[in-house]
Amino acid sequence: MKKAQQQILAKIFIDVKTGCWNWRKKPRNYPTIGYKGKTVRANRLSYMAWKGPIPKGMWVLHECDNKRCANPDHLFLGTPKANTLDSVKKGRWPSKAGTENGRAKLTPALVLKIRASSEMGTILARRFRVTPTVVCQVRKRRTWAHI
Repeated sequence: MKKAQQQILAKIFIDVKTGCWNWRKKPRNYPTIGYKGKTVRANRLSYMAWKGPIPKGMWVLHECDNKRCANPDHLFLGTPKANTLDSVKKGRWPSKAGTENGRAKLTPALVLKIRASSEMGTILARRFRVTPTVVCQVRKRRTWAHI
């Protein structure tokens, strides 16, 4: 793995304020590097080079929330779900509930009507131009739980 370490160190600069090992080029997304004939994300290669193998299904996450960072001390393993929860916890995943969601077809008033109604879900779905699944989700408070 020494070769991988040398490759990474040649492509980064260290931010003295944050300790991040920032990739010199500013990619649109996560920086990548060619290694053993494959294109690998820089954070994954850095993790493998300094910490060891990455188990199948695991992602390499950033403590620093800087996708350009390849500092192994800023990297940790997690599942895709852990990545989402980390994002929510750090405030990078704003909740778009109810009418804040641009795709919402219902309003709080319609949600209350659906919950108060004893009509079949298929009838309500046609009336409010949503699917029966949406009606079911509203009634069970899986969506629009804040109302």
